[in-house]
Amino acid sequence: DEEGEDDFNSRFGASLGLRLDHHNQFGWLFTPKINLKYFIGENTVFRIAGGLGYRTPYVIAENLGLLVSNRLLTVEDNIGVEKAWNAGINLSHNFKGIGKSASVSLDVYRTEFDNQAIVDMDLNASQISIQSLKGRSFANNALLLFQVEPLTGMNFKIAYKWTQTEMTLAGQLQQRPLLPEHRALTTLDYETPNKKWLFNTTLQWFGEQRLADQTGISPEDLDGIPQRAPSYVMLFAHVEYAPGKFQYYLGLENLLDYRQESAIIGAKDPFNGIFDASQVYAPIFGRNIYLGLRYTLE
Repeated sequence: DEEGEDDFNSRFGASLGLRLDHHNQFGWLFTPKINLKYFIGENTVFRIAGGLGYRTPYVIAENLGLLVSNRLLTVEDNIGVEKAWNAGINLSHNFKGIGKSASVSLDVYRTEFDNQAIVDMDLNASQISIQSLKGRSFANNALLLFQVEPLTGMNFKIAYKWTQTEMTLAGQLQQRPLLPEHRALTTLDYETPNKKWLFNTTLQWFGEQRLADQTGISPEDLDGIPQRAPSYVMLFAHVEYAPGKFQYYLGLENLLDYRQESAIIGAKDPFNGIFDASQVYAPIFGRNIYLGLRYTLE
């Protein structure tokens, strides 16, 4: 009936985008996208998004960390523009009766690459190859976030992220190195009613990570660097006092003092072709304390 149709129209929204660009190197680029939104209830929203995206890779500027290596670096000519299809959903809900406010959201996205600049460190231990995609490459991401304001000025957040990123490296589809599949974050913030004190704590958990293939590297040159990086936890704290134009702050980074003990492959012979300082998966510096002040000009 008309009443039901009007109710659906008030709850549903859609937008379609079509864009056409002409690039001086890659020619015409057609970019479609679509966004759908539906209010399931007064406090619940469901969204769907999808589209095609392009990106011009700047392979050296984006991979400066690779230059701390004595591996032979080769870059393929005419890698081309990166092209990927992306689609995903979002579901968010606002709770009533839990503190001042509370919400939960779930994001699930998938990206499928038609072309991508691939950094391949798995060919062998003495070479890095940057080349266009030859095979498949995709990324699946899911993010679950809950946040609540239990008291005025206090905010608590907890989040979990799952990332499955696989690409064709050394001729086979495998996990992208130096990217944890599982991550989690918890933050607690509090600001006093007079706005003069601010407290913040952040706890981060990083899951295991795959490192580049180490076939042919001796245990002596590896010096304890694993094939898979272990999971670890980082803790941060920050306190700020702002009585007026001056703001005083004190912070602690890596409070648990976690660090990667061995970070350089072939450190005893830096002129060896396998020397590599790019396989850093965790902090190499320990606990850090900082103190400072800011002055606000009017």
